[in-house]
Parts: sequence; C-alpha cells; structure tokens
Amino acid sequence: KERAKKEKAKAKAKAKAKDKDKKEKERERQREKDRGDKDRERERARRSSASMTSPRAAELKELGDACLRHTTKAVQYAQAAVQSTAARPMDPAAVTAATKKVHHASGKLGSAEASLLSFLGPAGRPSPANELRRVRKVTASLLDELADVALGSKVQSSRRAALDVSLDSVVRSSKAACRAVVAVMRAEGAIRRKDGGGSEESIRVVVSAPTLGKQRAVSYPGRTTAAVVAKDSASFFRSFGGPVGADASAWILHAPDGRPLAAGEQLARVLADHRGATVVEWRPRDGRGGGGGARSRASRGSLPPTVASSLASKVASTTRTSSAPSPGDWLEAYSDDGRRYFYHRVTLETRWAKPGDRSSGLSGNAGGGGGGGGG
Repeated sequence: KERAKKEKAKAKAKAKAKDKDKKEKERERQREKDRGDKDRERERARRSSASMTSPRAAELKELGDACLRHTTKAVQYAQAAVQSTAARPMDPAAVTAATKKVHHASGKLGSAEASLLSFLGPAGRPSPANELRRVRKVTASLLDELADVALGSKVQSSRRAALDVSLDSVVRSSKAACRAVVAVMRAEGAIRRKDGGGSEESIRVVVSAPTLGKQRAVSYPGRTTAAVVAKDSASFFRSFGGPVGADASAWILHAPDGRPLAAGEQLARVLADHRGATVVEWRPRDGRGGGGGARSRASRGSLPPTVASSLASKVASTTRTSSAPSPGDWLEAYSDDGRRYFYHRVTLETRWAKPGDRSSGLSGNAGGGGGGGGG
C-alpha cells in the first residue's frame, strides 16, 4: 500500500510538471510570436522609410514635379490657342498644335504616375501621384475642349466646369454674340422690298474667307432672311476647311468701304437697307485678311450696339405690328463678356433686366433704341 501510494504521488507530480512545461512552452511560443510581429512591423516601417528617402523615390518625385510643370505650360499654351481660335476661327493650325502639345504632356504625365504607383504601392500614394492624377483629368477635359473647338461644335457645360475660368470665359464670350445676332435675325424674319416695276430687289452678298484665299458672290431674293444667308455662308466656309456649324454671328459684316458694322447695323444692312446691289463681306472677327477695314473688337462689359433709331423704325415697320408690348417680346441674350441682357424683338431695344421681371438684379435701359457703332 505504501509503495502504491508513492507511485501515485510520483505520477501526479510528473503530470503536474508536464502540464507546467506545456504552459511554459505555450507562453514562450506566444512571446516568440509577439516578438516576430514587432520585428516584422519594425522591418516594414524601416523599408517604408527607406523607400521614401531612397534616390529612386527622389528621382520619381522630381519626375512628377517636372511633369506637373510641363503640363501646366501645355495647358496655358492650349488656352492661348483656344483664345486665338475663338477670335480667328478660320485658322485651325493653332488648335492642332495645341492638341499635339497637350497629348505629349498627357503621355509624360501618365508615365510619371504609373512609375510612382508601381514603386510605392497602391496604399502609399503620395501627394505627387494625386496631383498628377488631378492634372491628368483636367488635361483630358482640355483635350475634349480642343476637339470641340476644332470641330466648331458646342462646348458641354459639364466639361467646361472643370477648366480654367479664363478658358471658360473665352468660350462663353465667343458664343454670346452668336446667340445675340442669330436670335435677332430669326426674330425679325423676312423683309420684302419691291422696285417700281414690281419685281423683287435682290441682295448681293460677297462671302469672303481671306485666310483661305476663297471668295464667292451670291445674289439672294429680297425676301431672303439673314439666317438663310448665314447658313449658306457657313456651308461655304465649312467646304473649305472652315469651322463646322459656324453661324452668322461668328463673323463680322463689313460694308463695301471696309468699315465693320455693329450687330444691329448688320441686320439693317442685310434686311432693310439693300438698295440695288449691297455688297457685304464676311470676315473673321479680328478683321484680318484682304479688303481693308479696321480691327473689330467689342469692348468687354458693354452691350452689343443697337440699331440706330432711323433703321430700327424701318425694320419695325416691315415686321409684325405690336399693339402692346408683351413679356414674350423680350428675348434673352448675352454680352461679349458673358453677362445676360434682354432685347426687344421689334424695336431691338436692349436692357440688362427683363421689364416686369423683379427677379432680375439690375434694371433700366442699358442700350436704348438709338446709338450703336462699330467695335
């Protein structure tokens, strides 16, 4: 019995020691694991720090900064080209050159971004890569804008919002006069003039593209509207590489003496003042090309000139008579710098605020029914 009791105590002590060894090994294993985790964390931090301060990382950052500078210059170049094209639609060479430059900048920008991300990993995107991505988006938007300008199509407002304010101002102001003149032309409609013999008097229009060396003379019936002349002239410019979709307001009418005509005077000359053969010349806005004449530029911030009172009465007398002015007679248009104004479809009187509309900020007659002159 004594021997059995000793054997049992010995087995119990042995099991206890074994359990103690097991617990000790478990604790040692946990300590080793924690130590390994800390070592790995320190190694990861050391590698990250080394990668951010290595010569290659510095080189990549320098490359990214250089691409940012390069793209900024390309964007400025493209903006200048768009401004030039807005003023001189007949010369698409500037747009083509700008598009090539921006494409080149976009390629260099993409290479820099890819190198940064592949070296630092997707989780460690530094600010240079973010800046590169942001400028790439603006560059892509600018390429779309340049393509639109080259084709002469309308610029979508969703892309326009991402561009520089100066570019937006150029695009808007170049289209403001288009809407103003074309709207007035369409509102006035056809004017019939007959001579003593009863036959209709014709309008002779010389369509000239000096930068292309092209010109043609077309005779239209007296009932022809200015919108028809504008559409036909646009087709002529387009057939020789001019802007697609160009309308009458994208060009300045010049009288035979070379003097540029104001917007309202264009209407009077084309629609109301054609005695015999009236020759007008459609030329780019900046007045370049043959035929003489001063440069025509509307002063920024001013309303388009209205028709002189004598001509306005002549135009109004040949259109529908209005017994009482109605709100529908005031149409919306935009000035050269993009500011909104309203003009009367019959008298061609211009105002900053729509009469009777209290929501408009400014009020009063901004242009009146008289005055008006060349830009």
